[in-house]
Amino acid sequence: MAQDIRKSIIELKKTTQSTSALVTKINSIVGKVNYDESAAAVLLSDTVSTNQLKTVFENLEKSSQDIKSVSQNLEKYLKEISAGEGTINHLIQDKAMAGQLDSTMINVKEAAEKLNENMEALRQNFLFRRYFKKQEREKKKKP
Repeated sequence: MAQDIRKSIIELKKTTQSTSALVTKINSIVGKVNYDESAAAVLLSDTVSTNQLKTVFENLEKSSQDIKSVSQNLEKYLKEISAGEGTINHLIQDKAMAGQLDSTMINVKEAAEKLNENMEALRQNFLFRRYFKKQEREKKKKP
């Protein structure tokens, strides 16, 4: 038992010496830091920088929560699509609806082209020509 106590005391001395050396190293490092110019000094002493840093971390946390919420919503929508539910699924999966949408878009395009033709014909019509020329003159006058 006495031998164990001696070993413990020797180990305790080694630990104390190591701790003392570590504290010396830390003091040396801390002593080398120029507190007037270092970032650590600014963060530790400047309340404005501290508050700004705090705001940055709060914003990061809020953004993280928002991203988590968005990803949960996306996961929910993807599950609905995979399960064959929801409007998006009908748009993606229903070939008849896709054909109707294509047909509708073609009709809209054709109607727009015909409307452009009719407007051009109206511009050339002698009853409306004066009106359109007047509009063009006013348009040129404006900067």
